[in-house]
Amino acid sequence: MKKYFLLPAIMLLCVKLAMSQTSEQTLYKIFYKFEHLRDTTERGNYYTEEMVLLIGQKSSLYLSQTKIAQDAELKRKTDEMEKSGSGELNLGVIKQVTKEQWYFLKNNPVFYTVTEFKRSKYIVKQVSDAPRWSITKETKKIKGYTCQKATTIFKGRNYTAWFTTDIAGGNGPWKLNGLPGTILEAYDNKNEVRFSLISVVQSNTTEMIALPADGIHTDLASFEKMIKGYQNSTSSNKPGSGVKVEGVKLDGSSSNRKNSGMNNPIEKNNR
Repeated sequence: MKKYFLLPAIMLLCVKLAMSQTSEQTLYKIFYKFEHLRDTTERGNYYTEEMVLLIGQKSSLYLSQTKIAQDAELKRKTDEMEKSGSGELNLGVIKQVTKEQWYFLKNNPVFYTVTEFKRSKYIVKQVSDAPRWSITKETKKIKGYTCQKATTIFKGRNYTAWFTTDIAGGNGPWKLNGLPGTILEAYDNKNEVRFSLISVVQSNTTEMIALPADGIHTDLASFEKMIKGYQNSTSSNKPGSGVKVEGVKLDGSSSNRKNSGMNNPIEKNNR
């Protein structure tokens, strides 16, 4: 197995590099409720997650706030276990979360997806295919912000978005960006994907927006080739860590049940 893992590393032709992009301070944090009907045979059962968009002058980063909170709780419990020396870790309910992060630089033809695999972080460079928006004159208020309506066909879905020019332009949840303002709400015409505003926080901290300095840089084709190679390999049994893990169970969403399907991906095609 060790020889096998050397092969993908050679195929990736990537090394751990320092950040080539300049990190910058977060100006705004936009919190969204993300809802996705992953299985169309269970119309009333949506996958939900809290997401956050960090906005700077020249960049933005979209990631899971639920994962941030869950990771922090895991670290707290692990620290308590190590301090007590009990060797037992009660994780409780583990919610399925989005592991990917999306990093955009304004007026840049590429974007970066940060993802975790085998305890390493990979920075996957991709060509940006931003939505082509049609902006209307219709407006409405969302939590005190005057928003304007825009529509697009993107990744096989017809989206409606509501954006405000009160917050730095070009930003939005997930890959929905490119408008002259920040999107506070977006949904598709079948109500299968929805991003709803929870809150807007103007940052007064030194929280930075940046790609991880120790991330492994690669491109999408090389990353997918590595994943496929790993999945096709024969896994070997590895010795345990000596830590007894108790109380673990997944939440009750349809996406976590053994027989549930994933027949309705958020991206239905490449455009």
